Amino acid sequence: MDWWVTPLVAVLVALIGGSGVWAGVLLTRRYQMLTRQDTERAAAQKTLNETQQQKLRVVNYATRLRAHIERGDPPPPEDWPEGIYD
Repeated sequence: MDWWVTPLVAVLVALIGGSGVWAGVLLTRRYQMLTRQDTERAAAQKTLNETQQQKLRVVNYATRLRAHIERGDPPPPEDWPEGIYD
């Protein structure tokens, strides 16, 4: 065997091993990033749902107030529903 084969094999093995470690690090970082994005997306969806529910409560209250006025009912109007100012 030539003198250069053993060092070449050692270098190739080191490169292959290092690339495996590097691939593991990249995959771990990618997984962490996707997990963080999923958490952020879930939080944003929760906020959106809460905002939509609050908007529906406000529109519903405004509709009831308009009906109160159109019927000619005397003051005071209905109390504010819970959750509008939370």
